[in-house]
Amino acid sequence: MVLLRLLTRTEYAVGAVLDVLISLMAFTSFGLNTVFLQRAPAGLCSESDRSEALGLIKLAILVRFGVACLVALLMIVLSQQISILFLKTTFYSMHVRLLAFGAISAAMLESFMHICQAAQDFGRLSRWMFWTNIWRSPAGLALFLIFGLWGYLLGIVGFIVLSTCIIGWKVRNYWFNNVPIAPLWPTIRYGFPYYLRTFFRFGFLQADQMLVAILLTPDILAMYAVARRFVGYINQATEALLQPVLMRVTALRETTDNSIAQVQDKLIRYIPITIISLSTCVAVSSPWLMRIIGGAKYADGWPLLMLLCLAQICYLFYGMSALYVFALKPPRATLVVDAIVATISLVITPVLILVFKQYGIAFGQMAGFAGGWLFSQHLLRQYTELHMKWRLLLKLILPIIPPVCIIAGGQVIFFSLFIVPLYIVAGVIIFLWILGRRLELAEWMTLQRAVPYRLAKLLDLVYRFTAKRDNFVVVR
Repeated sequence: MVLLRLLTRTEYAVGAVLDVLISLMAFTSFGLNTVFLQRAPAGLCSESDRSEALGLIKLAILVRFGVACLVALLMIVLSQQISILFLKTTFYSMHVRLLAFGAISAAMLESFMHICQAAQDFGRLSRWMFWTNIWRSPAGLALFLIFGLWGYLLGIVGFIVLSTCIIGWKVRNYWFNNVPIAPLWPTIRYGFPYYLRTFFRFGFLQADQMLVAILLTPDILAMYAVARRFVGYINQATEALLQPVLMRVTALRETTDNSIAQVQDKLIRYIPITIISLSTCVAVSSPWLMRIIGGAKYADGWPLLMLLCLAQICYLFYGMSALYVFALKPPRATLVVDAIVATISLVITPVLILVFKQYGIAFGQMAGFAGGWLFSQHLLRQYTELHMKWRLLLKLILPIIPPVCIIAGGQVIFFSLFIVPLYIVAGVIIFLWILGRRLELAEWMTLQRAVPYRLAKLLDLVYRFTAKRDNFVVVR
């Protein structure tokens, strides 16, 4: 918040280039991270297959580090060209060289977090994701006050390097051990469809900021980066909820369909209502959020934030279907689904950017995710227990409408940075009350069993204050 007021838009855009360089590091894994994410969870739970799983992890880490070093060196050599491409000047070429070190560290940090996912150590994963995202900007601010722009970039890059070293040490037993490394070429051949998938996922998940940087100005890139920060939190929440489901379904894919049906029953009950309500709340609060975070300098970016939040709802439905395709279908099926999303996004989005400027990114994402969801549903048509339960979903989503009217209507009638939070609080309370009144006892019990344990007490409190009296029992 403070940095956005201290930095010019162009200076903040330099920091946004770091995110672009980090996204390019996705191509350095050769699909090996995805291979061990698919095969290691079951292997780590079995004594007989544990060595094979650890060998896959070790191979993925070594290959990622070696290739990422080469890519970072290339970024340093081409720093002037990168500065011209993204920032329209050679002035920031030395800054780009510093950002290259942050990109390689972020690549390794991602691999170490994937190890936590494979080991199903979701507590450590969520903690580190939280601290990495929360403290990166304060680290940059602290050094900015001393050294200016160089200090800001050094603080961000230094914090990423420190986080990588710490979490790498914490999970060292998975990649630094005496287990033989998995064979290189057979593993790469197996993971090649996943590597191709990296290109496609880059097209619809990470290429957006790069397209803005190339096709538009640094000022718009800075505004897009601010709006994208909020959307990034929603995306992380979505992934944090979907990843445990993916690991669970992957472990259950050799069991009966009934086990997977139970996972789907929980999935449809708590993930959509969480993400849709969060996305909608951020969308209707976007005028207040952009002004309070960036001040008047970024106040005109609220329509972009609203559209990006709506695109995240489309991503939610796509992600819910795609995880079952990933877990239950051959690698080629996942590749085709991602290819459809990427093709739609990359073909439509540049045209939409030229027509609608930065808003074209959101429209392109919506179209791509909708296409991917439809095709995923087509691939899963034989699994009747995985079909979307629209009546139940509608029952969970309808309570969002009155709070949206309250928050949006309040801002239209009287907008104040100090009053809008009251609209939001009132909207949340009404949403929880309506939701609680609509749910039956059996649905409350299923919902409470589905949510993470740490949310149990909060959900119990909501239940006690909102549930219908004839449903009121001690659920937990």
